[in-house]
Amino acid sequence: MNMGDLSDIAQIMEAILFSLTVIYIAIEAKQALHLTKAQFGHSLTQRMYDRYLSSAQNTDFAMFMAKNWDGDDMADHEQWRVTLWMNTLLVDIFDTWDMHDRGLVEKSHLDMRVQAVEGLMRMRLGPAVWQLWKPARDPRFVEWFENEIFDDVSTT
Repeated sequence: MNMGDLSDIAQIMEAILFSLTVIYIAIEAKQALHLTKAQFGHSLTQRMYDRYLSSAQNTDFAMFMAKNWDGDDMADHEQWRVTLWMNTLLVDIFDTWDMHDRGLVEKSHLDMRVQAVEGLMRMRLGPAVWQLWKPARDPRFVEWFENEIFDDVSTT
């Protein structure tokens, strides 16, 4: 075996090792993506559960949540409170949609939040709150959100 043959064998081995390295890095990247997805999903769910638990433990807020938010008998400060609660839920949906759009969380996280906000957004204050946020959101999100929440209810 001469130097040329050894050089050829070394090049073949180098190509094989390089290919194995690329495959290893791809597997590691895929595992890191799965871990990142799981962490984002857990963090979003934990944030939602913390909010629910905090609300359940606050008697004043629980009584407020039990009110008829669509009625005309709400004081100005109560309407403001409803608006802030809707904003809180919307920001949660925005974050979740952004993460879903990037492929970092499953659609189930989004569906859960839509169910929580759908009825609220159809109440008297809902469309007005949405109109404040709508210009700041991606047109794809706006179309998706209005299809999910308002269906045939006019928001224009």
